[in-house]
Amino acid sequence: MKPEIAQPSRPAVALATLIEQTARGIYDQRGPAHIHPVQWAALRFFARANRRARSVAGLARYLDVTLAPASRTVSALKRHGLISTEKDPEDARVSVISLTPAGRELLQSDPIFRLARALQDLPDEQFETLGQSLADITARMSNGMTGEAASGRAVNGGRQQD
Repeated sequence: MKPEIAQPSRPAVALATLIEQTARGIYDQRGPAHIHPVQWAALRFFARANRRARSVAGLARYLDVTLAPASRTVSALKRHGLISTEKDPEDARVSVISLTPAGRELLQSDPIFRLARALQDLPDEQFETLGQSLADITARMSNGMTGEAASGRAVNGGRQQD
């Protein structure tokens, strides 16, 4: 019999839903003519990664997925003409991925900029607090830690008490 897991508080679920809606709102243009959120993430990765990391395996590590979905993402971006591949001269088994001029141009209108502009407009203290909070949440989720197990502190009404 599995142990019963306590459900999160209503305020915590409401805040999680708000974060989810905010994330979804970044990509308001959808459909066959538009690229998917994971493809935007891949374009951003290939734009800033060093040559050795710009591969399907590098993308898979960055996205924390297996090679299959990373490979499908690369194939879709290649079909859209946004990336190109060339064999690595040091290891012919590896293809180095680069943005095409069309990929670089598309990144100029990256939908994440809309969120970045809204964040940039926050007062400095709110900006810093939000950044620290999101980093903490991300770390807790990636370590599988939540609630009392994450902090060793009591949880009350969705908010921690020190």
